[in-house]
Amino acid sequence: MTGREVERGTDLDGEKAFAGVFAAFQAALESCPHLVQRHACSFAGREALIRIVGLKCAERLLPPFRHLIDSGGAPSTAELVIDVWDAGETGMAYSGPVVAPDLMWSEFGFILGEESDRFVGSLRPNLFAWSDRSAGRIVACTPDSGLLALNERAKPLLFPLLLWHGDRDAEVIHAGLVERDGQGVLFGGREGAGKSTAALACLEAGFSYLGDDYIGLRTADHGFLGYSLYNSAWLEPTHASLFPSIKGRMIDGRQKKLPVVLSEIRPDRLGRVASIRAIVLPQMAESASCVIVPASKREAFLALAPTSLVKRPFSRQSGMDKLGRLVESVPAYRLRFGNDLKEVAARIDEVLGLKYGERLRA
Repeated sequence: MTGREVERGTDLDGEKAFAGVFAAFQAALESCPHLVQRHACSFAGREALIRIVGLKCAERLLPPFRHLIDSGGAPSTAELVIDVWDAGETGMAYSGPVVAPDLMWSEFGFILGEESDRFVGSLRPNLFAWSDRSAGRIVACTPDSGLLALNERAKPLLFPLLLWHGDRDAEVIHAGLVERDGQGVLFGGREGAGKSTAALACLEAGFSYLGDDYIGLRTADHGFLGYSLYNSAWLEPTHASLFPSIKGRMIDGRQKKLPVVLSEIRPDRLGRVASIRAIVLPQMAESASCVIVPASKREAFLALAPTSLVKRPFSRQSGMDKLGRLVESVPAYRLRFGNDLKEVAARIDEVLGLKYGERLRA
């Protein structure tokens, strides 16, 4: 791998950097046709195209998006095109900007560019991505897909996808989402509150899973829609033992939480979009009982807004305003549960009004 090292505050020509990276992808595409995979898919309800040059690269990056991939050919008009190549598999080196290894790496990577820029880069240790925001195009390279970190495999291209969603009025919030018959319940709360565990408990009981961390949010004619980004879930290994179908299927690593890619376990229970009908604030407790009670609008907003703000690549007041309108438009509840997860889905059914809904609203 080659590349020009840049430091914090460097005056960088984003358009030139994007053009160079895109030219390298095109060269890999043309020189390695036997390594090319093309997939039509959907993000935030809009047609997209993923092109990957590198079979091992596709094997590692596609699973978290598998539920968003369509069986047909390339879309006639794609509002998002994602191009990725593996420098090691193709022999086509990345020649764009890189950053000093001693700089602080965030969950988004090291960001090159500002909120107002058309061309923005997101450099992670083993995945370098550039966005042309006006054209709706993301180009990325991994020097070796075998070296991809857990976050790079379970949440590929996180920053550019969050940026694209925000630019298309589908701001991403920090929440989980499950649905039954198109009716969705949003799980809100800080890290470790129990969003992943509650979402997976619902998945085991027949709900469709849309996410436990990042959800796209868009207004609709009669409320709000939530969109899935990834089908990967993150759990502490001790909590994974509560789910027999997941135990032993997590991607190994040394982090506090480890990912499991659900398209490899329950592909039939993965959703893309749902109408948000309620907000639930989960809390794991020592008690074995499972109790759900109404929560205030303020509680719901304070559970969703701070962590959603931190998880944004760029802060937008319009996104916070939308989140506030969502909180005002749907009921909110607090869910307290222990290690016996059998009752969690029953309580969520109550929230959706399928069972005893009127009693909860009283």
